[in-house]
Amino acid sequence: MRKGAFAILLAVLCMVQVYAVDNFSWTLGIAIGKSDFAENSLDDIESRSGSAFDMIGLGSGNRSNKYAIGGETRMRVYFVNLDVLGEFTFVSRQILYFSGMVNIGAGFDFGNSVGLGFSLGPGVEYLFLNRFARDVMTSAGVAKSTFLDAVRTGNFNYRITFDVLVGAVLRVGLAYTLPTAFTLENFNPADLIPYRNTDSKGKFSLCLQMRII
Repeated sequence: MRKGAFAILLAVLCMVQVYAVDNFSWTLGIAIGKSDFAENSLDDIESRSGSAFDMIGLGSGNRSNKYAIGGETRMRVYFVNLDVLGEFTFVSRQILYFSGMVNIGAGFDFGNSVGLGFSLGPGVEYLFLNRFARDVMTSAGVAKSTFLDAVRTGNFNYRITFDVLVGAVLRVGLAYTLPTAFTLENFNPADLIPYRNTDSKGKFSLCLQMRII
């Protein structure tokens, strides 16, 4: 009886493995691109000690020339794709800027050559002041808040990815992220139209992904 149950369990596990290989993929990697800092209409954001620009010494109206580096993971079941990205920008010795997004969309691989993905989801922004003080950045200002508040007030972003498949494991490509004015807090579907009610610009990132499953 035990041998029969073990054989059935082994057969089920083999079937699950085959199903996972054929219809599920999970990749991990890094992304490098121009920093989002000062790109999301921060001119009017006020903090406890002045504007966000003043806090980092850029001066009102200037744009950041810094670069961001972070991690990215993508999980796909059939063509449904989940893309999670987090990037850090070292603004100064005391200030660390974090931007991230959780997007859901569609992804396709064409043969063993290229991959294309399209997704949409909320972005979050944090300022880490004096190492441990975490402040969330929203259109209303810079203040202490929770992660759920950051998601609720974060602008949604479109993300398009184009990858070149290098063998069976590596993917090298570009990603284009385009912010919108849509937030879960306001929930105005018309704000999903790019460039509507926002002067934020899109940005390109270099992506390197390694397939885990």
